[in-house]
Amino acid sequence: MKLRVMSYNIQHAMEHEGWLRDKSHVINFDMIADVIRRYDPDVVGLNEVRDRGAHPEYREQTLEIARRLGYEYCYFAKAIDFGDGPYGNAIISKIPLKKAWTVPIPDPVYKNSGGYYESRCILKAQFEEPVRFDVLISHFGLPASEQRNAVSMMMQLLEGREVPTIAMGDYNMTPDNPTLYPLLAAMKDTAELLPEGTMTFPTEGPKIKIDYILVSEDIRPVSAEAPAIIASDHCPYIADLEL
Repeated sequence: MKLRVMSYNIQHAMEHEGWLRDKSHVINFDMIADVIRRYDPDVVGLNEVRDRGAHPEYREQTLEIARRLGYEYCYFAKAIDFGDGPYGNAIISKIPLKKAWTVPIPDPVYKNSGGYYESRCILKAQFEEPVRFDVLISHFGLPASEQRNAVSMMMQLLEGREVPTIAMGDYNMTPDNPTLYPLLAAMKDTAELLPEGTMTFPTEGPKIKIDYILVSEDIRPVSAEAPAIIASDHCPYIADLEL
């Protein structure tokens, strides 16, 4: 089976160009949908997604984007209540979802150690047609203690895997970070297929690679790209796979 996947931190669909220009805060679902549509992925993992809340800006962003694309299947995984509403990760898909659920990442003992902190989660999705495979989507934190817990939880989910598995998201770590080594050792990094020097953040001049699409050994990566499109502050990351 050929499968195109995308990992995309959408910065809650805020127009990044406007923010760079004059600190304006404009939510634009069409902008994000247009970027996704350009690459026509089968499955998309989204980070920094809002859901319905008290503030007018807190709408069901997962549904808003899925409807614009005509994707029938989606799921939002709440990590925290941020400001005036839920905030977390999401999946949208052309392929029928068998099941999706939210796996909390345990909080570190000292939550404020090492900088800004927020609780995190992993979205786990199961597919079974036309072939069985799982997808794990997450947005790791900034403090080292938070990152260690995130990698540990990902490894626990991978230990019991029974089907081909794709892990993707904004991990907030560059590939040379030792905390990430267990995950990179357990899975294949599609970044090996990116053009040399490809970075994913920030879009106005990418300097670091912190976004990932990793696959289990029973999946063959075919191609990968991370175009520097200034819509969000992160580049979309696309990989073509064979399952």
